[in-house]
Amino acid sequence: MLQRLYHAYFGEGRPVFGQEALAGLAADADLEPVAARQALKDGSYADDVRADEAQAARLGINGVPFCVVAEKYGVSGAQPEETFLRALREAWEAPSG
Repeated sequence: MLQRLYHAYFGEGRPVFGQEALAGLAADADLEPVAARQALKDGSYADDVRADEAQAARLGINGVPFCVVAEKYGVSGAQPEETFLRALREAWEAPSG
């Protein structure tokens, strides 16, 4: 869906901010447009979005790209592979729980 949104907005110059436009793009992405309209109308995923926003704030995310490892380690921006390897190692070696 994200790729479809980007392509519609940046590649085709289509509007992507209205509910009908989003439902149409959802259909393009093989999602159920009726369910998409309903979710947009009733905000059924709003709590999940707010939880993601809170997690982003805890991790200090303030831009893209941003990669989250093990739900607690963050790598901001385009980094060399060594930076990602270090984050993966730290996540692997960290005590669980």
